[in-house]
Amino acid sequence: AVTVKASFMLSAVASALDSCEGRAGTDRGIVLMMHVLEKKINAMKKSEVKTLRHEILALCLRGLDYRTQLVSQNFECNVANIPVHAIQDVEQATALTVLSFVLRLPEIDFQPLFNKILEWTESDIIHGNMERFMTEASLKVSPNLLRAKAAYVVMATLFDSLRALFVPYFTQVLDRTLSIIVTKPKDSCGGSPSMKETH
Repeated sequence: AVTVKASFMLSAVASALDSCEGRAGTDRGIVLMMHVLEKKINAMKKSEVKTLRHEILALCLRGLDYRTQLVSQNFECNVANIPVHAIQDVEQATALTVLSFVLRLPEIDFQPLFNKILEWTESDIIHGNMERFMTEASLKVSPNLLRAKAAYVVMATLFDSLRALFVPYFTQVLDRTLSIIVTKPKDSCGGSPSMKETH
């Protein structure tokens, strides 16, 4: 992976994620792609990482969207159809990739990156079955709450490794997360986010 030009590698990762999107049983493929991406980020020049930061973040957010995609595909909330361990594996691998990404960026670029992740948790979600999911599930599961859970894994990972950098942003994370929780129905497929889930 480290010998391939950065832009081509990112395109290859994007294509691989395309083949995995919204499909159960593809968690190992996504985890592998996150490991490939992390390795490439660590091998890239910092100037390359900065130049390609939007593309890298977009790939990381696709990894974090695995939970939402699976739930939207299994909107009846059949526990047997929601592989919790697979979701956790994907989110943890993605969180470690984001950590490597942050470590290769100038500190001045952290706040815009952080804000984009928070905005992602609140943005409109469009997946193949999402409209049907939102209608037939009667809002039993909030898509934005699912995204907030995934983002929480990233934030916990960043906090554990970069406390001095991350502490000023903690209140903002808490406020945005609480805002989503109190305005959306409780997620009946995954419970509430907890520190235990992220370690």
